[in-house]
Amino acid sequence: MKAWRLALGCCGLGVLPLYFVKSLPLAAVCVVIFGFAMGGVSTTMDIVSARILDEDRIKNGIPREGTYSSLIGILNKASGLVTSLAFLLVYQVYGFESGENPGAAPDAAARFLMVLFPVAVFAVCVVMSRFLKFRQDGEKAEG
Repeated sequence: MKAWRLALGCCGLGVLPLYFVKSLPLAAVCVVIFGFAMGGVSTTMDIVSARILDEDRIKNGIPREGTYSSLIGILNKASGLVTSLAFLLVYQVYGFESGENPGAAPDAAARFLMVLFPVAVFAVCVVMSRFLKFRQDGEKAEG
């Protein structure tokens, strides 16, 4: 859990330097750092998911892996809603519509989409991760 939360925080913080870089080589370095953090999130997320499944089976006495797998699939598909929200906000704030009509400040719109919005999403993820608690080894499952 600590590694997962640390990786989530590193993803959010790892993207912040992109807001300030003005050259491609520096941007590449920033993205590589972010990539390592994202790899940590991806790797530890499988471990956290397995722990959720184990805890649920102990607590309820029945296997429900299929239910959780379906829920995760729905959440993955619903991520398009978050993307839509980002583009709605960038349209409302910066007037960005497309590459042909980028609005008055395309550089600020790009920084919003690449840095500010992801940082906000990762901040929400870190806060939400604090609500996930597992029983310690030896504790009896509630329920």
